[in-house]
Amino acid sequence: MITEEILKKAQHVIDLYNEEQLMINGENHLLNCPFCGSNAKIIKFNDEEHFDIGCTNENCYLYEGADWHNDSIEEATKRWNKRK
Repeated sequence: MITEEILKKAQHVIDLYNEEQLMINGENHLLNCPFCGSNAKIIKFNDEEHFDIGCTNENCYLYEGADWHNDSIEEATKRWNKRK
């Protein structure tokens, strides 16, 4: 039986892995798309003040972006790589 404690420990391991990947690859490194595994891309909105992250695969659900209006590339990258 999976308990809440086991789920918390598993999430902690995932968080540590994501943080390690960011440290290894640099702060602005983008993880691959969680749906199809393709490379990710930074999307700059027309107002040039907001950013999003999307998938480079035109057939992927996230090709147009995750529909987040982040104030910086760093914020968008952090949200994309967090996977929550």
